[in-house]
Amino acid sequence: MKIAILGTRGIPNSYGGFERFAEVLSQILVARGHLVYVLSPTFNGKGRSVTRLSSMLFLVNVGVGKHLPHNFQTLHYDLKSLCWANTEEIDVILECGHSFAPWLPLFKKTFRQKIVVNLDGLEHKRSKWSKPAKLFLRFSEYMAVHFVARLVCDNQALVSYYAASYGVKPKVIPYGAFPLGEIPPRDVLAMYGIFEPYYLMVSRLTLENNIEMIARSFVALDENLIIIGRYDTRFGESLYRKFEHFKNIRFLGPNFNQDDLNALRYHSLAYIHGHTVGGTNPSLLEAMACKCFVIAHDNPFNREVLGDEGWYFGSTTELNDRIREFGRLPAMSVLKAKQSNYTRIKNLYSWEAVADSYEELFSSINSQQDQG
Repeated sequence: MKIAILGTRGIPNSYGGFERFAEVLSQILVARGHLVYVLSPTFNGKGRSVTRLSSMLFLVNVGVGKHLPHNFQTLHYDLKSLCWANTEEIDVILECGHSFAPWLPLFKKTFRQKIVVNLDGLEHKRSKWSKPAKLFLRFSEYMAVHFVARLVCDNQALVSYYAASYGVKPKVIPYGAFPLGEIPPRDVLAMYGIFEPYYLMVSRLTLENNIEMIARSFVALDENLIIIGRYDTRFGESLYRKFEHFKNIRFLGPNFNQDDLNALRYHSLAYIHGHTVGGTNPSLLEAMACKCFVIAHDNPFNREVLGDEGWYFGSTTELNDRIREFGRLPAMSVLKAKQSNYTRIKNLYSWEAVADSYEELFSSINSQQDQG
């Protein structure tokens, strides 16, 4: 099949969860004999170019108006991506997110039947968006639900939301993670100036990821917290300024070196996960795949991933209590919890199983088109 993945910032991943998803899924599909195109924006206002990443994997760079406001750049990128896909003989289009959906009425119904939408999390609930942007996101969500026949969610809790809001039931296909093989070398820590035991977060610095609440807890407990993620946004910079003077809180910035990330995860005391609106979060899966002990914010998304044996918090006080309890846990109990997380990834969140589900869905679309 000839498959196009739209809606990401391209591969190799240097941004976030959708990009990691596109990177891994495209590589697996190519290994199975499919031709895959991944689209990426270039903010130079120019046309488009195609880069061959391997024999059957291509990166299509789509020129987006560099002088447009950010939200309009997204709309421009989505429209130009759909126009490209409409001129190519693409069998299946996988859209990451639903911001493209307002453009769908411009395209023929037969074209829309090729589209699968990964709806991702509840984007309109993110605090970074203005009220007009949130209204647009709700509108694009509505358009995706009503104009696309094949909807995918990465978490059952998201399916419940769409069922209650729109009366539809998207197919559940989670994200995946690669279970850790060999134990990563500990000397990687020295490269990052880490010489004492530490807790770890890998996260975008946004309000709904509870970074400030978590950091305040660690300041109060005087435990070391390492935070990996971009802080070059307005909110991220304000957080950095609030906590940069505390020696036990360190911001390492973004990091997309998977080997280094695996080492930082594996050798941490525990992984702290504060996400609240994102469905199945890739950083949580990857922590579990690295045999981390996880303490997560208590919400349906995280409970679905970690299960009943997970450790949860809903406030600074609860997080303080969990960290104190963790400090008193016998070593065998810690090891058992880490192994439980690792086994859960192998059984429920393997990338190969994720690719199986998407490939099956894509094949059914392709077969229906052939019959049509």
